[in-house]
Amino acid sequence: PPSRFVLNVVSETGGSVTRTPDAADYVEESVVTVTATPLEGYRFTGWKLDGATVGTSAQMTVTMDRAHDVVASFEVVPPAAMPSMPPPPTMMQPPPSMNPQQPPPAQPAPPPSMHVEPMQPAPTPPTAGPPEQVIGGCQAAPASAMLLAAIAMLIRRRR
Repeated sequence: PPSRFVLNVVSETGGSVTRTPDAADYVEESVVTVTATPLEGYRFTGWKLDGATVGTSAQMTVTMDRAHDVVASFEVVPPAAMPSMPPPPTMMQPPPSMNPQQPPPAQPAPPPSMHVEPMQPAPTPPTAGPPEQVIGGCQAAPASAMLLAAIAMLIRRRR
């Protein structure tokens, strides 16, 4: 029977390697294609076959005439070589009332011929329904008053 050999594949940090066909071992003289794929921010730099540098193409073939070790090497892409990215969105400044570091903008003065009256708050409409009650120092609407009364009674029983 023909001999079978193992192809050990190692990917250094920054990428991955696939082999086609993908098998645990290979029949003598079979051909295996290995493909290196870099992660974002990395680039493929080359192959080592049994410790010897053999190429820099992202894909290569290995003839299985014996067991082999394949290593794919990758490196970080320097920032200047990376494709330019759009700038991150800028943060909107909070309104002056929420930004304590900036004083509020000055309000323009009205023209001298105009007289401006300050705004008055709208009157509070009368509330419908029964008046609020005070229970145990807490002011409550009638529905809440019953609940507060029950709680107050439970507290008194525990004392």
